[in-house]
Amino acid sequence: MAGLARIEERIAGYLELRETRAYDAVGGVGFVRTQNALSRRTDRILDPMTTQIEDLRLSEEQESADAQEASNAADGRMRSLLLLSVGLALIVGLLVVVLLSRNMVPRIKRYSQFASRIASGGAGERLDVNGTDELAVLGRALNDMVDQRRSIDAREQAQTDFVDALQVTSTEQEAHELIQRRLEQSLPASDALLMQRNNSANRLQPVETSLALNSEMAIRLQDAEPRTCLAVRFARSHQEALTSGALLACHLCAGRELASVCEPLLWAGR
Repeated sequence: MAGLARIEERIAGYLELRETRAYDAVGGVGFVRTQNALSRRTDRILDPMTTQIEDLRLSEEQESADAQEASNAADGRMRSLLLLSVGLALIVGLLVVVLLSRNMVPRIKRYSQFASRIASGGAGERLDVNGTDELAVLGRALNDMVDQRRSIDAREQAQTDFVDALQVTSTEQEAHELIQRRLEQSLPASDALLMQRNNSANRLQPVETSLALNSEMAIRLQDAEPRTCLAVRFARSHQEALTSGALLACHLCAGRELASVCEPLLWAGR
């Protein structure tokens, strides 16, 4: 700003000199001497201005060079930062891949082998599942499947044992007792009562001797015909809930304080 002020000052001095009309002289006595003096005076005015302009040009060039150098330095820092970011991203990605290969891949392989054993019919031990991720959810689902498979196998084995035992019973009473025990084992916290048809009197009667004569069911079975039991009438399983809203209620089971399930064992149309 100071250099520009000095240039303006020199230009103002030149304009004042020109206003004196000193440059309008065209000849006469002492013309050459006057022109020389005017030239020297003009040089004294313009030479410092020329020098100042040159200094300003050099200063501008230096500032431009400095700005270019600063820009190049900023670009270099930006490239370095970009390379550093890319390097960090690659390192993080590599760490993630390593963690996945050391943690998830073995778990996936172990779960796959476990599922293959189950599919081939083997159960074996349950999986040791930890965590809450999707693989842990899959592992728990496989364990649930194993538990269900074991439960089904246990029921099938129990049914097989029951059929084998039933085939070797020697008396009808022994067969009735076996069926009653099997029903009570299949339905925990329940009591089983077997009834049969008295063909001569066309009546339902209990086959177990432990039924108290004054119990509620004994009273209801008095003079009860086979069709009194809805399971026999419909020839299918029948349930009576505590609060039953059925259109047709069973006279033997309805209105009791316990829910009941009746399963008819019918053969040969009887």
